[in-house]
Amino acid sequence: MSNMKKEISKKIIHDIVDSILGEIIQIRRKIHSNPEILFKEYETAALIRNYLGKLNLNISKPYIETDTVGFIKGEEEGKTILLRADIDALAIEEKTSVEWQSCNKGLAHLCGHDGHIAILLGAINVLSQLTKYFRGNIKFVFQPAEEGGGGGKILVEKGILDDYPRVDEVYGLHVWPGVKKGGFESCSGTMMAAVDDFAIEIKGKSGHAAMPHLAVDPVVTAASVITTLQTIVSRNSNPVDSVVVSITSLHGGNVSNVIPDSVIMKGTLRYFKKEKQEFLKNRIEEIVKGICSANNADYTFKLEPLYIPVVNDSNSVNFLGKVIKNLFGDDFWSDSAVPSMGAEDFAFYLDKRPGAFYRAGLGHDHPSLHNSLFDFDDAILENSIISMCGIALNALDCDII
Repeated sequence: MSNMKKEISKKIIHDIVDSILGEIIQIRRKIHSNPEILFKEYETAALIRNYLGKLNLNISKPYIETDTVGFIKGEEEGKTILLRADIDALAIEEKTSVEWQSCNKGLAHLCGHDGHIAILLGAINVLSQLTKYFRGNIKFVFQPAEEGGGGGKILVEKGILDDYPRVDEVYGLHVWPGVKKGGFESCSGTMMAAVDDFAIEIKGKSGHAAMPHLAVDPVVTAASVITTLQTIVSRNSNPVDSVVVSITSLHGGNVSNVIPDSVIMKGTLRYFKKEKQEFLKNRIEEIVKGICSANNADYTFKLEPLYIPVVNDSNSVNFLGKVIKNLFGDDFWSDSAVPSMGAEDFAFYLDKRPGAFYRAGLGHDHPSLHNSLFDFDDAILENSIISMCGIALNALDCDII
């Protein structure tokens, strides 16, 4: 095997991307019009597999039914990188007026996953035509259930990174409003937060609202709990550590003249440092226990760990910057992305392998993610596809000139 790096011109990559762009746009819009939620992405997976089947690639047996995993093998041996796209939609009603709007009532691609699928399909198509230019393997995964289902966690646990060809580095992308349209950004270290959900039931004693002294009021107790939980961030956590404790659901009672037996509240925790989880869990229960004791109430407390923080490898972020700046110019890259308290299950890939998660800009005036008016902008497909091609080629001993 030669130790000399292969070289490819930007024009070759651009020409191939341009030749498939119209087809990729149509696929993106078709996916957008037929959104499917976590673990039920059957037609989406079928479309992906049908497209890849025409490229004569190595496709694996699904790990969790709706995932699609495969790889492109270069003409010479080398390391393996993984490229990932998430495929699930959200259970939100779309309110756009685009002609490709959702046909499935109450479901919509409002987080750009339809765009992520299109970007990776386009990149795979291009890279499958460039195998003579790289050494090693490009593994790819179209992953279900990112929106709360932890599909990435399941795939990692089932061996996607260790199964042949064993993955050495991982890269993933997410479209992002507020970032220069067609540009890209990332940052070293923690980029997105961990998230845990929790539920608290305050158990009191029901009674007539006119005789509160004969009851144990879970509503008043719950109010004290909600107020005091806010002091975890303001008074118990180091101000330089980003932490969120939010109560997002509260249910108790049905009529105005009855003090109910119980109140159930639900909430979310967000934090950047893994070690914060145990502290937050213990402090919540201390507060709930103390307030319930003072009010003669009882309680149950359950915490469900969901996603760990997204932590980028600094060398991988530096690598990304060199790739993007070479492809598009310095103005299209920033390594100073502001970390988000949102969560992302690409974290589980990065927990096991070096790599980086990066953002593709949708522009500063684009509707926010999870907004009912959100739609992916097809104008950024070209740059996004090229960015993934550049990452794969450069990571596998090919210089783009």
